[in-house]
Amino acid sequence: MQWLIIGAFLLALALTSVYSYRTYQRAVFWREHRDEPISGWMRVGFVANSYKVPLPVLNNAIGLPPDARDQRPLSKIASDSGRTFDELRTELEKTIEDFRSNRPRPAGDRP
Repeated sequence: MQWLIIGAFLLALALTSVYSYRTYQRAVFWREHRDEPISGWMRVGFVANSYKVPLPVLNNAIGLPPDARDQRPLSKIASDSGRTFDELRTELEKTIEDFRSNRPRPAGDRP
């Protein structure tokens, strides 16, 4: 019985370690990729995470359904919609700037 308890504890410890490490890796990744310049290989979700803008806001800006999780790269979305990538990037950058300038400041944040 004692070995069963020790085994269960070690299994729980191992699982906790694995998931903690994965969470740490994600945090480091997004810290290093904050406000990444928009490129054609990116997906809309990547841009949303990088710029901390809700996905529906960016989807609306480029003509996708708000709840879409489109897996196409931005260059493909642009060509499928009859636009150049530069036009799409400009629209995303404008939307990000508008979102950031219009969102309310957190309490205690100074101008």
